[in-house]
Amino acid sequence: MMDGRQTLIGLRRGVAVLRELAGAPQGRSFSDLRRRCEGLAPPTLSRLLKALLEEGLIEKRPGSGCYAVGPTVFGLARAVLGLVSAADVVQPVLDRLAEATGQSSAYFERSGGAMVLVAKREHPESWHYMPVGGTHPKMTRNGFGQLLLAYMEPRALSLFLARTSEPLPLGREAFAARLARIRGQGLFVEKADAAPSLWRIVAPVLLADGQTPAGAVGITFVKGSLSKPGMDAARRAVRSAAAEATRGMAGSGRMPGAGSG
Repeated sequence: MMDGRQTLIGLRRGVAVLRELAGAPQGRSFSDLRRRCEGLAPPTLSRLLKALLEEGLIEKRPGSGCYAVGPTVFGLARAVLGLVSAADVVQPVLDRLAEATGQSSAYFERSGGAMVLVAKREHPESWHYMPVGGTHPKMTRNGFGQLLLAYMEPRALSLFLARTSEPLPLGREAFAARLARIRGQGLFVEKADAAPSLWRIVAPVLLADGQTPAGAVGITFVKGSLSKPGMDAARRAVRSAAAEATRGMAGSGRMPGAGSG
């Protein structure tokens, strides 16, 4: 068990690592960090990095293997300074998701009866989304929109379905059952909109209460571009990205009612 002095030493070492990463947007390798953080033996640095990764304070980029500041730091900065937006929290998550899957990734939030594209990372050989800030009015016919609808409060969802002028892709009861299934699975994996060859995998990003959706993160792709193992890996990657973004949102202090429309 660590005594107070050891805990303080560990905290100072962790802060030293964060300071080094804060000055390197591209990230730093393990050897670079070891060289810059004098006096840290490799096993000690490994333990520090593991702890920081578990807390979301840093991230390990899959392509380069470098360490960089993580989404929780952006969330904390937003809570303290009010300077970090939802886009700042999710953008590094989207970057990693696109790199891991080879597909374009995006993050949408609901605004009333429509959804807004808050951030994206487009893969050059994959789907291209609308410009950031653009509004998509047809939530019922979009994978991101259906995921967001699935996480609406039941009475609000019933009211939305009763009032919407959008043509539903299914009868009202069947569509409500689909949304319930999506929420039960915590994932949307189906064809997108009216294009039978275009598919989306989407997962919820939750607020600090762990129930209210801040938004939806996911990828869009031509179905044949992913093998079955590739689809399984993409599902895991989207779930992981949503969990990371959720931790970042929780760290931001954003609460239900903030931007949920």
